[in-house]
Amino acid sequence: LTANANATVNGNLNEFYRPFEYQLKTLLQVNNVLFSAVSPNKHFICFLLLSNGTLSAKFYSTDNKSQPVLFPINSNQQISSIALSNSKVLAIGFKTGIINLFYSSNKSRTLRWHIDEVTALSFSSDNNYLLSGGLEKVLVFWQMNSDKKQFLPRLSGPILNISNSPTY
Repeated sequence: LTANANATVNGNLNEFYRPFEYQLKTLLQVNNVLFSAVSPNKHFICFLLLSNGTLSAKFYSTDNKSQPVLFPINSNQQISSIALSNSKVLAIGFKTGIINLFYSSNKSRTLRWHIDEVTALSFSSDNNYLLSGGLEKVLVFWQMNSDKKQFLPRLSGPILNISNSPTY
């Protein structure tokens, strides 16, 4: 995206919309993508892939200093959302209300509270919390180092997306 500093508005809408010229660049091509997530610090991106009936997660570093890492995900549940932490912990939310956490050490952990589909997941920028929401209109704060949770109940509608401030 580059700005055209010479553009002026003289009553001509074409001139008004011309200040930005777009260039399309292919940075990466990934096939068979079901979901994608970017870490809060924007250093990692993960693609959830389904190829030949096999589900896997592929992690990339945005600085291109390390090779992509691919590992299998063993699950036959229907996925509804994903999130990625700054330390490459992958959270996968399912339509059954379960959340699975996958660590780079090939360990996994299951979180249970939602009674319906997990529609939104997001990690805090300090990696201390996973936030989840769903159709039951409750925001859940999962403390990552323990099994403690906090709730923000009685919201006016289902939670479809969660975004964090970088300073949160």
